[in-house]
Amino acid sequence: MIRTIALFVAVFGVSVHCSSQEAFSYPGGVAELRISKESEHLPDVRFGLNEPVILEYKNHWRILIGLGLDTLPGEYIAYIKSDNEGASGIYEKVIVKQHIYPFTEHPELDDKTSRQAVLKTHESYSDLDYSNTQQPSLPLKWPLEGSWSNNFGHKLYDTKSDTLHTPNAIVFNANKLTIVVAPQTAIVSKVEISDSGRATVFLDHGRGLYSILSGLSDLTVELGNGIVAGAVIGKLTVDINAKENNASSNRLVWQTVLNKTYVDPQVLTKLEP
Repeated sequence: MIRTIALFVAVFGVSVHCSSQEAFSYPGGVAELRISKESEHLPDVRFGLNEPVILEYKNHWRILIGLGLDTLPGEYIAYIKSDNEGASGIYEKVIVKQHIYPFTEHPELDDKTSRQAVLKTHESYSDLDYSNTQQPSLPLKWPLEGSWSNNFGHKLYDTKSDTLHTPNAIVFNANKLTIVVAPQTAIVSKVEISDSGRATVFLDHGRGLYSILSGLSDLTVELGNGIVAGAVIGKLTVDINAKENNASSNRLVWQTVLNKTYVDPQVLTKLEP
């Protein structure tokens, strides 16, 4: 049987051992477990129907569990089983705490393109016939320099349609043709280009961690490319049909997926290496 050695909190790079992942274990965030390393093979870990991201260290495994925005606060169970022959599995408690996201009116969502971008869910994250089994690197880096809107999980009131939305992305506002770079080492697993020429690039960081960057043009990568952190992947889209200074033409949308769950990219920029 695997022996749990610790649950911990990662607060701006400082680890604190405790009974739950206090810093980011909330809907839209990430829960973490650490378990002792009993073999060189990845343990079998399940949270619901999905396999969390598992990172290898010298003496332990680090498990990252993505918590969807629809996850209710409370206690959940992760199943963990080592690869040792004859080993039995254990069930480890995962505590999800309450998190209050702000409520704001958001006239920008009157723009249909902007609204669809920050609410989009994707049917798949890869067009490759293989997945990246390499260990992902943390933390993720910001894909561009500029002002960004912290709207992930916020309750945004669309004043035009009288509708309440909950974005699963964060948005960067920057100058047109701003260079966009890879948040971490990855394989380009999918590329989508809309009729208007706006590109979406899917980056497989490994073991079920993905970045999705929408609003690109002048791509420097293609399907199957391996890229390193900070490598240029394209530029912010210039929409020649958009009105001058229309924010939708200067906007990069960043989504991150962990065990098939959309989580706040900002959390992944704060996780310790």
